[in-house]
Amino acid sequence: MDRRAFGFGLAASVGLAALGAAPLALASERRIIEALAGALFPPAPGMPSAAEVDVVSAVGRYLAHAPAAARWQARGLLRFVDAATLPTHAARFHTLDLAARDAVISGWGASDLVAQRLIVHALRQMLAMGYYQHDATWAHLGYDGPLVGR
Repeated sequence: MDRRAFGFGLAASVGLAALGAAPLALASERRIIEALAGALFPPAPGMPSAAEVDVVSAVGRYLAHAPAAARWQARGLLRFVDAATLPTHAARFHTLDLAARDAVISGWGASDLVAQRLIVHALRQMLAMGYYQHDATWAHLGYDGPLVGR
């Protein structure tokens, strides 16, 4: 995506939020989060997949309890990411295959545009909260669980 397309997409997302556009439906959000989780936490030996630890439900619970402004920002970010691949791939992000989604995320993560790198960082943080809250992911990190309740 070039700078102009990125700028138009970002301006459209900000405009929708400013006009009070309704947030994405839960089913749409789930599809986008599933696609992002698959790209950000691909299957690895000894590690559960994002689907196995149900990252989508964990992020959904987080968003349900987040302040309204944070929900709007997260949903706007999800909407933007899903539509941002239309100019370059002629398809929404969640419909791309895993290789294409990975290429998009990797490209944005290494972009010269600070905004694209920040988007990847924000998405990774939001989904990591859902991924690493599951105890099946802790051994890989060398973490044996919380001290409370031992």
